[in-house]
Amino acid sequence: MNIKTALEYASRQLGYSQSNSALIDAEILLLHCLNLTPDSTLQLAPDCCLEPKCKAHNLAPQRSVEPVKSINDRAWLYSHPNHKLTPSQIKKYNRLINRRTKMEPIAYIIGRKEFYNLKFLVNKHTIIPRPETELMVEEVLDQLSTSNYQLSINKKLLLIDVGAGTGCIPISILNDLRFKIYDLNMFNCYAIDTSKQAINIARKNARLHQVANKIKFLRGNLIEPIMKKYSNVPMSKYSCVIITANLPYLAPKIYQENYSQLKFEPRSALVAPQTGLALYKQLLIQIKSLIAHYSFPITIYFELLPSQIPQTKKIIKQNFPNSYIQIKKDLAGLDRLVIINSNGN
Repeated sequence: MNIKTALEYASRQLGYSQSNSALIDAEILLLHCLNLTPDSTLQLAPDCCLEPKCKAHNLAPQRSVEPVKSINDRAWLYSHPNHKLTPSQIKKYNRLINRRTKMEPIAYIIGRKEFYNLKFLVNKHTIIPRPETELMVEEVLDQLSTSNYQLSINKKLLLIDVGAGTGCIPISILNDLRFKIYDLNMFNCYAIDTSKQAINIARKNARLHQVANKIKFLRGNLIEPIMKKYSNVPMSKYSCVIITANLPYLAPKIYQENYSQLKFEPRSALVAPQTGLALYKQLLIQIKSLIAHYSFPITIYFELLPSQIPQTKKIIKQNFPNSYIQIKKDLAGLDRLVIINSNGN
């Protein structure tokens, strides 16, 4: 079997499975088998939104193409149509195509996903990073670039990421900062997850992007590990606190309605009780307790469904009545990110 024949065969097989991107999928998987990387002209279809509209994320399909960066590898496929695959490559390709015909996300099949121009390792224990979550990274970096958050010599900034998963949020933030004027020694960064397997992946990603020595990974429920750590240590050594949280926020009903698109990802990382806001409500209560005796600036970032924003505002005001709330829209123009600014009282 040569490259031309392999792509034709795979495209037919994937077309039968109603993949919206049969040829692109065939190219990506073949490049993976040949130990090559898709070039910058190739775009990955979204792993979570294979239908015309994914109710779970309220996103229109045009928002979710993602460039994959490398040089000329895709062009190499088409300039070498008669290149023969080895028997082991053919066997591997057939195996990967079979997985994709069952609608398993490409990211799980090849073991990686691009997020904020970085490649992150993923597996069945982590959800796949979504393009809309990049908005959170951008907003944190924008906050840190303002004069209001310049760090003093004697005080540090505390960065906490809750529900770390692959670690894509704190890793992307620190990776960007280290190429700017910031001294990362001025930051204390913690990434927390309940899953031991997810933390292991996040650690690997931190090493991959050379920020492993700047992030402490903790296992526990929301910010309980931080609360225990600082129970006897004053938080007054910090000039401000930033908390990012992309927690499970799908109500069980929404998850069931979109099960065919989400079934390969860990349910525990997607679904929360009640209307999907139970964990965010619990986190706000914990944060209120953590900073009860301090008045430094604190900013909290939540990713949510657009339909959850009104109820979330009410929960925020119950816990932080004097806070200032901002809502940011994602690339599809939908309310996605909630930013809470408070002095801690």
